Amino acid sequence: MKVINSVLSKLRNLPKDGAKRQLHQFAKILYEQHDVLMVHGKGSTLTDSKGKDYIDMHSMYSAIPVGHANEEFNSVYQDIMDGKLPMTHGAFPKEDMEKAARRIATHTAESIGGRPEDYQVYFNNTGAEAVGTADKFAKQHAYRVRGIADEDKVSVAMTENFHGRMVGTSLFDPKKTLSREGFGPHVPNVEHIKWDDPDDARRFFEKKR
Repeated sequence: MKVINSVLSKLRNLPKDGAKRQLHQFAKILYEQHDVLMVHGKGSTLTDSKGKDYIDMHSMYSAIPVGHANEEFNSVYQDIMDGKLPMTHGAFPKEDMEKAARRIATHTAESIGGRPEDYQVYFNNTGAEAVGTADKFAKQHAYRVRGIADEDKVSVAMTENFHGRMVGTSLFDPKKTLSREGFGPHVPNVEHIKWDDPDDARRFFEKKR
């Protein structure tokens, strides 16, 4: 923490575009950078090094959607760091994970029908991993239950999506050519239907029957 505070202190004292130059000196950045250094966050508000507040409209990473400095989340995270909720390999059962899975299964049953025991919850670390895992589950179901050969399977994604920059999940995005160029050969048989267009989805699946 002392190292982080030291770096932040130095960045605050740089010229207007100094933070941007310093960042590009040591890190590979994918996005065009603003000459604004954020130094504090609370809820949906970010504060820059000059004390100006902003509403965070990019809060999509990790647990940030629950709000910056979320006290409830921080309390759980502190328990993990203190060893009260030890982070262990997936081969070891975890009481908190079982409770979370039970709540999700119960909510799913109440929302779309069935019993909680009809559902199983699989936890992933990231959104890209979740999308890739869902694709694998679907393909295994098609193979084991439906008897569909590998060469006949089709992965379907919506247009206007973004599922990460992993080699597999980037193929679900029809527009991100930079995520594809130079990374072939790609996973075959990925097709798209229009976002928020039930009629297009209906036509697509009718053709596949």
